[in-house]
Amino acid sequence: MYIYRNLPLSLVWRFGWKNFAIFIGWGSLIYYINHNVTPIYLPFELIGTVGVAVTIFLSFKNSQSYDRLWEARKIWGELASASKILTNQLSIYISSTDKDLHSNSVKKIVYRQIAFLNALRLQLRNKFPHSREYKGAISVYYYGEANEKNWTEEVGKFLEESEFAKLKQKTNFALNVLNFQYIDFLWLKNKNLIDEIKQIELNKTIDKCIEAQGKCERIKSTPFPRQYGFFSKAFVWIFILMLPLSLIDINLKKIDYFVVFVGLNTLISWIFITLELVGDYSEDPFENFASDVPISSICRNLEIDLKSMIGNTDIPGKIKDENGYLM
Repeated sequence: MYIYRNLPLSLVWRFGWKNFAIFIGWGSLIYYINHNVTPIYLPFELIGTVGVAVTIFLSFKNSQSYDRLWEARKIWGELASASKILTNQLSIYISSTDKDLHSNSVKKIVYRQIAFLNALRLQLRNKFPHSREYKGAISVYYYGEANEKNWTEEVGKFLEESEFAKLKQKTNFALNVLNFQYIDFLWLKNKNLIDEIKQIELNKTIDKCIEAQGKCERIKSTPFPRQYGFFSKAFVWIFILMLPLSLIDINLKKIDYFVVFVGLNTLISWIFITLELVGDYSEDPFENFASDVPISSICRNLEIDLKSMIGNTDIPGKIKDENGYLM
């Protein structure tokens, strides 16, 4: 996610230079044909009507795309709240005269919760069949899928070796981490470290995490309806191709300057294609791309908070943005 108020020109250029070249070339071609071959144009009123229809369609698509992005952020807010509630519950609920037993029990479960958050993050950033291919100039903003080293350093270190070995064999790593939480709550009850009511409350907190994970997986596994994505792009390009044919109608009557004509055509075309791209790159908030929800930063902030809550001194620093990009 880009966090500064103003976008850098380098970002705009990377996403737009090919389109700028197309718009300038197409506008120049239409101008040349009309002034050197034969007049061809469409009434400006016609393209105006098409432009209004395309704008309405784009508004709907962008609204739905933003809803997916914002819902993803709200879900991770729910995960953050549940993780902090769990840590507070453990600190208060577990009763033992053995301070080491209390401390180790709390630490084990809290660390496992951090492992769950990181595991969910890595899972969500895996490629799916409908995932976008990030190529060319924009590939610099794609940070790739997790590898074995990421799993070991960002998940394995928060788990016992035996647990990590068992979980690596599971298809849904994050979900099975939470299953170990339920097992530990039962162990705490059997050891009379918590009573049944407290066990139920702890289970409810983990239930919230499972529910939030399911919501994330729904967004990740369900592509934005392609009938909207495809036709939105198609309609924008139809409008862009028709645009200079209607602008030439004005040009022939009032303006006879090549630079003004091509510049106006390029500007209007760029506005429409940018609106299309904004919605397009907001559809999938878990792709490990620069426009995603910054779940790496959220996980690190939670790690800091949870460790602080249990009095751990091994606290990492916050993830800092790189030129305004926070992942």
